[in-house]
Amino acid sequence: MTSKSPFEGVIFDCDGVLVDSEEIAVGVWAEMAAEYGYDLSFHAALKAFRGGEMAKCVTYFESLLGRPVEPGFVADFRARSARKFEEEIQPVPGIRSVLDGLTIPFCVASNGPPEKMDVTLRAAGLWDYFAGRIVSAYSIGSFKPLPDLFLTAADLLGVESSRCAVVEDSLPGIEAGVAADMSVFAICPPEEVQRFKERGARPFSHMNELLGLLQAPPPASSDHNRWSPLGALLLRSGLRLRLDGRRVHRPRLPREDRKEDGERKNQGKEEQ
Repeated sequence: MTSKSPFEGVIFDCDGVLVDSEEIAVGVWAEMAAEYGYDLSFHAALKAFRGGEMAKCVTYFESLLGRPVEPGFVADFRARSARKFEEEIQPVPGIRSVLDGLTIPFCVASNGPPEKMDVTLRAAGLWDYFAGRIVSAYSIGSFKPLPDLFLTAADLLGVESSRCAVVEDSLPGIEAGVAADMSVFAICPPEEVQRFKERGARPFSHMNELLGLLQAPPPASSDHNRWSPLGALLLRSGLRLRLDGRRVHRPRLPREDRKEDGERKNQGKEEQ
């Protein structure tokens, strides 16, 4: 990557961007649904659980079942996932070439807990690229779609947020990056391209495209799909402001019940 890049730092999501973990985790959801007597297709699980916060995923899973899950469900899910990650996980095709080609600082920032990234990055052979440059939403207590995770990552890199590129694969991640006043590149299948564009991302289909995209000029500031820095603050209250001055309302994120039992509390807002 040459010095022509308009960016000074790159922030990568982990699952689905660096490591091919999403389909493995979704398979575990489908497997555990079957054990509860519910027929959950792989594609339905992928749509429901990709990039989701654990507490919300469990709530949705229980709504499908029509009853609560058993105590220890999350611990069982994580243990099964970790075993499968160690056995099956692979780096996302083309990501090594991207990491080897970057000449500007980069790091990983994920909604997942540090322990999960430790397992997946090591199993995929990517740990050495990111050792000491890992930011977990679980560690800072703020989760996508809020911008704090990416703003913390920018601080780690020592780069202004507006000079950072974010590489994502989910809508919460896109919203977080745009709210942080960063340029977001989203790897996605063809059916998601339009939706990701509408949320302010620049979609692409394969990692072999990414280095070229990072060298291209960012969209003009008049792009109405890009949120203003003020939007990062308004997002917390359920209101965002576009650069054209229009208000866009979004539902407030549901509050976690502070009286939930210890196990559900520990689920927090971790990514699956």
